[in-house]
Amino acid sequence: MIGQSPERNLWVAVLQQAIEDLACSNRRIRQSAIAWFYATRKMRVINSFKGICEELGLSPDKTRRAIMRRHNLDSQNQNI
Repeated sequence: MIGQSPERNLWVAVLQQAIEDLACSNRRIRQSAIAWFYATRKMRVINSFKGICEELGLSPDKTRRAIMRRHNLDSQNQNI
């Protein structure tokens, strides 16, 4: 991440941690991560999944689908 802004590095780290949390053996942490990826709010909140994707120039929907497929969580309620 050399040459990236500290803010961008922070948001990448937050996203990476959430992805790691999807594979956590602790059910509560895993459920919390899934809820964060699927949270919907009327306003854009910077620390939400959607807000972070927008800050990183990523499509929230495409990114969410790819991450969930990678973790065999194709739907919100599967494998929780």
